[in-house]
Amino acid sequence: MLIALRLLACLAVLAAPVPGIAREITVFAAASLRGALDEVAAGFPQPVVLSYAASSALARQIAAGAPADVFVSANPDWMDRVATSLVARRDLLTNRLVIVGTAGADPIEVTDLPGRLGNGRLAMALVDAVPAGIYGRAALASLGVWDAVEDRVAQADSFVHLQDLPETDVLLASDYAAHEAEASSTSVSGRS
Repeated sequence: MLIALRLLACLAVLAAPVPGIAREITVFAAASLRGALDEVAAGFPQPVVLSYAASSALARQIAAGAPADVFVSANPDWMDRVATSLVARRDLLTNRLVIVGTAGADPIEVTDLPGRLGNGRLAMALVDAVPAGIYGRAALASLGVWDAVEDRVAQADSFVHLQDLPETDVLLASDYAAHEAEASSTSVSGRS
């Protein structure tokens, strides 16, 4: 809910609604913001069209001329690449990466991740393209565990909610803390 309130305030400032004019506002947003922005759009005084995808895909669309009024991305590099296509660039929110397990899973130290995985897998967003994956790999590398888990990473084109995965050998997932705070079927096992 806090994220939704912050996004509403930011959208109001960035989109600058004009009283009496129901101009439609087009928002390109990282897929990870779907729940929060849906909530914001429902309560916004002007019509809002939301387009969700990976930040990299959205940035390429904007650079190619797609009509976005607002671009909300978790990656400052992608925002910088399209800044000249938009009126203004603002840093709005922050988040933290966490390692999540199924509800009730025992907490772990991230440095114990290789042992905790055993033969299982770690779900992550694409580590070369999606902000959550890029940051997750960087965090695991800085903690000295990336080399030990790299071969056991199952990558997805967007952020990963562990509860959304089918029954697989994926034991843990790297995700944003704000996502997991809203999920009832997972628990935070470690923080980076």
